[in-house]
Amino acid sequence: MKKLLIIETEYIGHYLTGYIKYILRALDKKKIKIYILTSKETLKNGKGALKILKGEKVKFKIITIPTLKVSKKDFVSLTLYQLKLYFLIKKNFKSLNNKIKFDHIILTSMQRIDKIISIFGSPFGKIKFSGIFLGLKFHLQNFEIKSESTNHFLSKLLFNRLLRITTLTKIITNDYLLKKYLKNNHWKNQKKVFFLHDPKEFKYKFNKNYALKKLNLKKNKFIILVYGAIIDSKGVEELLQIYKYKIRDVHCLIVGKQFDSTKNFLNKNKFVENLKNNRNISLYNGWQSEKNEAIFFSACDAIWIGYKNYPFPSGVLYQAVSLKKPSIISKEAGFINDLNNKFKIGLSCNIHDPSDILSVIKKLKKSKYSQLIKKNTSKFLFQCNPSIWTKKFQDFIIKTI
Repeated sequence: MKKLLIIETEYIGHYLTGYIKYILRALDKKKIKIYILTSKETLKNGKGALKILKGEKVKFKIITIPTLKVSKKDFVSLTLYQLKLYFLIKKNFKSLNNKIKFDHIILTSMQRIDKIISIFGSPFGKIKFSGIFLGLKFHLQNFEIKSESTNHFLSKLLFNRLLRITTLTKIITNDYLLKKYLKNNHWKNQKKVFFLHDPKEFKYKFNKNYALKKLNLKKNKFIILVYGAIIDSKGVEELLQIYKYKIRDVHCLIVGKQFDSTKNFLNKNKFVENLKNNRNISLYNGWQSEKNEAIFFSACDAIWIGYKNYPFPSGVLYQAVSLKKPSIISKEAGFINDLNNKFKIGLSCNIHDPSDILSVIKKLKKSKYSQLIKKNTSKFLFQCNPSIWTKKFQDFIIKTI
């Protein structure tokens, strides 16, 4: 029997279930023994994640390693983090492989270790590996999308080296602009890069009235959902500035594990405290189960994608699309804005201007806009259909392994 190792050590957000459950689904009834290598903090932050993975009814074994965290988000700190993670994975893999003898490795957050792999080579020796790679920036300027990174040349060089590693068989990306860039510039190993939209679905479905009742929310409010890892780039502080206009008919649901400065802002700020006391906002700090997730999405009228300096795709946007919900999108959200320009699945605004956010909300209250977006999301839905993702993933991984 073939043996596959899936590695996911990212502890912020829903990474453990974001792709792995679809990988398990793709490998159902195949003669492959599956192992998942993850960190203790990843399991802790996603307490219900194992339950979701076990719900796929595909057998797997969990192996844990110590958690590594990024102290700062500067170039030196991120490089040191990648270096430490690389050698931690290499050391643990060597020990495991001596006992198990793996046939293939999949890194589901390859962006956390890619640069060091480019420099030092594969940590898996002669065993073939694949990766899911999110968050590249070096190509974005070619599509007039801004990013804060200034290391485009180095990133481009290292990504080119990564693709040249002979044991690397495939990289999955949710960024169609990357695939387009590689093709336009005739990259030698571009065929290793495989584009797929994020797969999204809801196991549970509820009508809006039921969801509102469960959350004790009023029907006459326009409800905006902020969902996922609640970090600074989510633009939560910018969204809440709309309440300085003393509006009464908008309620913000802020749901997900809170981190860093955003956590302090939401729990130690007098302005936010007043919003909570006046029931303008509701906070649900922590990882959410599939059932709770469905309740939050069912209750809302729009999803907040008002991210700051965020050039990448968004899994939350795909969740919104899967329920045909409109999104409020930041003009700073490069790839997301590009996607919205193509498919018109939301409305864009300047997140630093509360009046502009309110004008978008006003438009979304009108059936003319909400119905049009609903129609557009229906057209886009097939792009993020999990069955398409699992079938395409299955096609290449079975051939590789």
